Amino acid sequence: MGKTDPSAPLGLGSMCSGHMTIRPGSAGLSAARERVRRVTADVGVSGEAAADLLLAVGEALSNAYRHGTPDPQTNLIYLGWRFAEHVVTITVKDEGPGFTPHEAAARIVGSAVSRCHGLRLMRRGADEVYFEFDNGARVCLRKRVVRA
Repeated sequence: MGKTDPSAPLGLGSMCSGHMTIRPGSAGLSAARERVRRVTADVGVSGEAAADLLLAVGEALSNAYRHGTPDPQTNLIYLGWRFAEHVVTITVKDEGPGFTPHEAAARIVGSAVSRCHGLRLMRRGADEVYFEFDNGARVCLRKRVVRA
């Protein structure tokens, strides 16, 4: 499983993976969004599907920044991507305490003025969303790439 140059264009038959470490703050989050934009374009996610996935990743990054960096001076956010078998997977990991997804989802339903809009947007923008909690929180977003 080889890593590729993240700036090199890829075809749908290609496999690529990569990662970057982000300092919490607007410059780091902006650089991460731009990297995801390039990766999704290179692997063939386009149009509304690309916009939806970028929104989902943006929400994951924002949540990692807001909730997963208790000390923005020392905590980091990790972004990873993998494209294989026509599926792009984006992971965002932070160093925070995590949360319980079903409790957060219940707040979406239970409150007209809920704060959990990010979870809903992530689920709308990706084909699959799941969470892992081990030394921080990790959100994994998967999107199938369909040729136009």
